[in-house]
Amino acid sequence: MKVSIVWSLQARSAEEHELELPANSTLEQALQAFSHEVPDSVWQSLRGDQVWSIWGRRVGLDQSLMPGDRLEWTRPLRVDPKVARLERFVSQGMRKAGLFTKKPRAAKG
Repeated sequence: MKVSIVWSLQARSAEEHELELPANSTLEQALQAFSHEVPDSVWQSLRGDQVWSIWGRRVGLDQSLMPGDRLEWTRPLRVDPKVARLERFVSQGMRKAGLFTKKPRAAKG
């Protein structure tokens, strides 16, 4: 079965690698196979945090894989999304963002 592994070591760039695995493989087995196919420098970078997901859902190493699965390595968030949104709201001001924006009225005619 074929699965793809996607990772991003830096912002705004992603790399993808396709693997051919035996049926009923687990995420751990896929990562072992992947480690033999990429340079050691890449594998060392990805191995650090080991936060993996399948199609955006976080999974454990014992997760069984299906043909066509997309395995994704994700970097930890640097800022909590709720905090970032609040900071944007504060910096833009109450009258310039979201529900509080004054919108011009449409001309009747």
